[in-house]
Parts: sequence; C-alpha cells; structure tokens
Amino acid sequence: MMLKIPSAWVAEFQFERDNETVSGAEAARTKLQKQLKRSTQIGAAELAEKLGSCSPTSPCASSACGSCNRAFRLRFCQQVAEVLGESEIVQVSLIPRSSRVERGALREFDLATWAGSRQRSFARALPPEARFLGGIDISFNEFENANPHWCFHLLGYMIMPKGAGMKLRRRRDRIRASIAKHCPPLPSEVDGMRQRPLLLRYLTFGEATAKASYLHKPIFPRRSSYMDTRRDTGNTFRNSADEPLRVRDHIELSLLLDRHPLGSRLILKGFRRHGGFGAFVLNPTS
Repeated sequence: MMLKIPSAWVAEFQFERDNETVSGAEAARTKLQKQLKRSTQIGAAELAEKLGSCSPTSPCASSACGSCNRAFRLRFCQQVAEVLGESEIVQVSLIPRSSRVERGALREFDLATWAGSRQRSFARALPPEARFLGGIDISFNEFENANPHWCFHLLGYMIMPKGAGMKLRRRRDRIRASIAKHCPPLPSEVDGMRQRPLLLRYLTFGEATAKASYLHKPIFPRRSSYMDTRRDTGNTFRNSADEPLRVRDHIELSLLLDRHPLGSRLILKGFRRHGGFGAFVLNPTS
C-alpha cells in the first residue's frame, strides 16, 4: 500500500536550528547509502538498496532514512501544535540508569522493548490526569577519547490541564520525585562531577511548539566530553562538544533504526497514533 507523504516533503521547510531541510535530508540519505555500500556489517547492503529506492512517490519508510524521518517529524510537529491546546506544559528530560549500551552491541539491543518499558514507567509515575508526548534521543558518548558507548535518553512534554499549577516548583518537584522512583535516573554525581540526569522545566505554548522537532530527532551526535578549566577561577569542570558520528558507528545505529518502524521511538501517555507515517493523527485515549 502506498504511504501518503505530505506535500511539504518537496518544499523547503527549516526545522529548529541544526535540523535538516529537504535538500539536507536527501543529502544525508545519499551519504548514508554510499557508506552502507562500502560496509561489511550484516544488513548494510540491504539497507543501502532500500535507501536507494526511496522517493517522494514511493517512500522506503525506514527509520534510518533522512527523507522519511523528515516527513514523519513534520507531521509530528503539526500534531504536537494541535494537541497542546489550552494546557500547562512541562518539558521532561531523563537519562535513565539503563541508558547505556556498549559500542558494537546495538545488534542485540531491543529498542522496542526498552521504549515500552519506559512508557509503562512514565504511565505509573505521572499524575492520572497527565498526558505525555515525547521520544527517545540517542547519542554516542566518549570521555577524553575513551569509554565509548551509546546513551539512550528521553525528552518529552508532560501535558496537564489548565490550572494544574505547573509553574510552581514544589508541584514539579513532587512529579520529579515520582519519575525518579519509577524510572530511576543516572546518579547526580559521577567520579566527583555533578550532572543533571532528570530535569523538569515549565514551557509556554510558543516555546513547546518551537522545540517540538527535538522530540524526534534524526541527527545523532558523538558527544565528546573532556576536562576543561575556567579562565576566571581556574576551577576544572567537565565540558563537551558535539561532533559527527564516525562511519562505523553511524552504520551501526542506522541498522538498529531500520529494524524498527518510524514512530517506534515515541513515548506516549494519553495518546494513540493512527495512520501512515506522513499522515498520522495523535488522538487522545480518554
């Protein structure tokens, strides 16, 4: 069956900051296809063929495809703007303790099971009246060019009825404590360095719609961390810079994504997705 693609695929539409245009998405798909053709990893040749056959009239619908990801994300952003409505919105960022996957182990990693477990945890942690709309982000992390590993973390919006008091820190703190109980984050201090693995931040409607594309990102960085020194105080701190993935890592991640349909990285509570990847709707479940 032909999957419907929004007309915006063939028009230039700039996503938030470093996210891609139509031409950028097509260039990313072509670049990945060439890398896959040269790779000896299992499944690389088949994915290269799939990406090579993708077109606006016959999309491949692969989660590794830049063009199909862009069509999905455009529809997703449109739906986010429609469902937020008159509500109070809190952005939730979480790095769970189970976030780490070793380099080279993505072939055995079950993304669908991991996502389903996080979705059930959020359903237990959030208030009954809360709805949640978010996704799984992925980065490849290194520290001082050592300890390479994949990190799976969550970014999403908790949507509460108007008047829920989400501007109040004490209300957000109670929900933060519940999330930490049902879906424990990484420790707040590792090797003497502080980190913030669980953040809640109140957003206006405009802020939430402007950042919606970040909830389902197609561009995954290599996050290189290192010890740095503040010029004014001389104190050391942990700094980081985002760089492109190395080819072998990009291919490993692309093969993982291709094994799961577009939308598999979404985390939903109070919504159900209906329809094809370029024309779906997010319907409230109650």
